[in-house]
Amino acid sequence: MRWGVLGWGGFMVVVITTQDLIRKRPFSHQPIYYVADIAVNLLIWPIAGYFFGTRMWSFYEMYFGEQNQQRPFHSAK
Repeated sequence: MRWGVLGWGGFMVVVITTQDLIRKRPFSHQPIYYVADIAVNLLIWPIAGYFFGTRMWSFYEMYFGEQNQQRPFHSAK
């Protein structure tokens, strides 16, 4: 949750909202458009961050789970 939703999702909200504000030249449109853009970004990116975090958790669980399994001891002869 912390790395996916807040870390990646929060970062993307800030980046995409900033990009939208710069690209659309602030105050050239009605303020409701900016509020709508921010609301959409606050909805989409944390959800995407959740899926990103879940995917990364599964990947690392699989990756480190394979490395930490007990391996049979082979003596060098």
